[in-house]
Amino acid sequence: MPVTVLRTASERFPQHGVLGAIRSLGRWGVPVILASPDPRSGIAGCSRYVHAFERFTPGPGGVGALTALAGRHGRSVLLPTDDEAALFVQTDAAALREGFVFSELPAGLTERAIDKETLAAMAEDAGVATLRIRRVRTREELDAFCDLVGLPLVVKAPPGPRARGRRSVVLAATRGEAIRMLDDDGVLVQEHLPGSPRRVNWIFDAYFDASSTCRFWATGRKIAQHPAYAGTATHAVTERNHDIARLLIGFLGDLGYVGPVDVDVRFDEHTGRYVLLDVNPRLGGTFRAFVAVGGLDVARCAYLDLTGGAIPDAVVPDGRGWILESHVASSMLPYRTDGWLTARSWLASLRGVEEGALLAMDDLRPALRAAGHVAARGVASLRGRPNTGRRSEGVT
Repeated sequence: MPVTVLRTASERFPQHGVLGAIRSLGRWGVPVILASPDPRSGIAGCSRYVHAFERFTPGPGGVGALTALAGRHGRSVLLPTDDEAALFVQTDAAALREGFVFSELPAGLTERAIDKETLAAMAEDAGVATLRIRRVRTREELDAFCDLVGLPLVVKAPPGPRARGRRSVVLAATRGEAIRMLDDDGVLVQEHLPGSPRRVNWIFDAYFDASSTCRFWATGRKIAQHPAYAGTATHAVTERNHDIARLLIGFLGDLGYVGPVDVDVRFDEHTGRYVLLDVNPRLGGTFRAFVAVGGLDVARCAYLDLTGGAIPDAVVPDGRGWILESHVASSMLPYRTDGWLTARSWLASLRGVEEGALLAMDDLRPALRAAGHVAARGVASLRGRPNTGRRSEGVT
């Protein structure tokens, strides 16, 4: 059965989660259909493992476009790779079932997981520690939250189509930085938990079957992020953490969660508790950091389960390094400046890297196109103007 990799973010660089799904399943011999607003022009779209391209944008015509896709290619596994795609699939599940097979979550759970305020409330009800978060729309509301939790603040653009083109997350050291993120939709502001990035930042990736049984899980440390301290991982190292696994498998299982999931967790060094930050109800951008001996990952678990295959028992080994080549060097600079990282320790950690998100010897074109994006971004920076050709502020 083919797989349709679904994304809604147009021209978002570097698209490493999408590319990871295409390569993982394509190397298995699965025909991969890329459905996105710009299927041919993006980094992921030039992979040799893309079997077919289909143009897709969410909205009133989205269901019709996917129904037509199924008519051309036959029934396929549907894998959303961003929040809007995941929400679209769950909202229109009834109309999509004839042409696609996909993980169906309990009604409303996708929306509640994506909404950070609602997620925090669910976690609190379940006894899972979270950080204080609030949507603010005015400077007065922002000032009140700053007075409550202090600075710095993590400032996030709210989910939805209007968030496109905006910086998705910023660690604001001053109120002025946070105020600059405000617009008519407001922003989400979250308290920041300090600590050594290597010790406190964790990722949990897993797959839950239709009975909400966890069939595969892995954890790892975020060595660096883009943006620093608050964004997606640019360098991660696997490390099996059973405390995190027990906490999140219990929490998500009780919610009736089904399908791939990517979770950000932070360790509070003062309380000794793990704090839930984000639950992404879909494939995560860094899921290829977590590859078991034999090649099993979250995308392959989903494919096996949804096509009636058996998911083998598999463990991701400790110490497997993964990097996002286009951002890893620049993302390290703030940590070095702040004294959390030395050049020697960073270079030592790179020796364990087994996979890059973009560069693959059997699939070179995405890395070459990414190099062009980086070069264009560098030239634009030297000229003192933004690179308007691509929205490179966010990382998905």
